[in-house]
Amino acid sequence: MQPHSSGVGITLTTTARVNEAGAFQGGGSGNKAIYGACGLHLLPLAELQQLLIVWQNQPGPAGPHVEPAQAVTVATPYLNLLVDLNAAGDPAGEDIRVLVCCSDQLSPAISEAIGATRNDGSNRLTVRWQADTHGVLIVGYDGSNAPGGISPVLSNGSSWLENVFSLTDLLAACPQARLVDAVSGDGGLPAAERTPALLLCSGDSGYQEAQSKWVERLEINGRSLLP
Repeated sequence: MQPHSSGVGITLTTTARVNEAGAFQGGGSGNKAIYGACGLHLLPLAELQQLLIVWQNQPGPAGPHVEPAQAVTVATPYLNLLVDLNAAGDPAGEDIRVLVCCSDQLSPAISEAIGATRNDGSNRLTVRWQADTHGVLIVGYDGSNAPGGISPVLSNGSSWLENVFSLTDLLAACPQARLVDAVSGDGGLPAAERTPALLLCSGDSGYQEAQSKWVERLEINGRSLLP
């Protein structure tokens, strides 16, 4: 991640080189650009109302919402939220989960359920997520480990990438849930490192292509999260 040459926003960039396995959680050896937004530690999940990303493609694949449309790619920006579902101090200890939203990398129905992407006609893309409209993915959901036994509001298969949960249901099961800076253990995140609660990502731990995305705006509840 680096400042954009225009002075507005940031650039998420990956290279084509292979990384040493172990740099990420898991065995990946690819490239993943990550921008961590500081200052959200212990924000109650119930206070999360809106998320916004505005971005433009630079060299590299741009995904299905540009004109003309391209293939789905993990290079398009998406959000990870680190949440402690037991933030009230449950005797069982913390329960760190990673929630995913604002991604257009999945099937159309799933992608639209976790954020709406719109093109202004100039290939400037705006991704909006609203708590009362959109849901989230829960990384690692296997059909039996949803918080409080809640069920997906949309399911297109058995993978966690195919199951969308509503924030309302999640908060009913875990009303004290909070965003947290934490070591999540999630595959593809920096190995054994504490990261900010909100992560804007491009690529993944298996991605090996040079590309760049200009992120003009990143907001939570109308507040900018960019430098």
